[in-house]
Amino acid sequence: MLWLVVPSLVLFALLPRFLERGYDFYLSLVVSIAATIAAHGAAVLLVRGSAGRLEAVARRRRTFPTQAALPPGTDRRKRAVAQKGE
Repeated sequence: MLWLVVPSLVLFALLPRFLERGYDFYLSLVVSIAATIAAHGAAVLLVRGSAGRLEAVARRRRTFPTQAALPPGTDRRKRAVAQKGE
C-alpha cells in the first residue's frame, strides 16, 4: 500500500500554492481534495493495469520443493499430499 503515499502528496503540494496565491481557503481545500482523489484514481488504474503482469512475473520466480520431486504433469492433489507429508 506504499504506492498510495505518492498520490496523497498532491494535497500537500497544491493547497499551500493556492493559499499563497490568495485563493479562498475552502475553495483551495476542495480543489486540492478533488485533485488528490483524481490522483488516487489514476494510481489505482495504473496498479490494476500492471497487476496482471506483476503477478505473472511473481509466478515465474516461485519455486516449490515438490515440483522438483514430482514428475511434470502430476495431479495437484498428489502434490498437496506430498507437501503435507514433508
